[in-house]
Amino acid sequence: MDDESKKGKFEFQVGDIVIEGSLIATLPKSPMIGVVIKVEPNYFSMDESYVTMSSLSQSIQDRLQIQWFSDPYLESLPEELVILVSRNTDEK
Repeated sequence: MDDESKKGKFEFQVGDIVIEGSLIATLPKSPMIGVVIKVEPNYFSMDESYVTMSSLSQSIQDRLQIQWFSDPYLESLPEELVILVSRNTDEK
């Protein structure tokens, strides 16, 4: 993805604290809070074979691997299913 198409797109980072969005917060312990441990950029995207306009063949969203605090398991989710609680401010 070029720099111009990235303008305005929010990007999660490793270390960000997230909370389940309303679409997946259905368990009695919900909404769960966790930390992003991996970001897979451009994981979900439109494919030209499904779209007739080639200009739409672009990244839609990243996939996040999250370590939940309340239940000690990892889960991989599209970024649209979680909400940022706290930004990782460590400078690399």
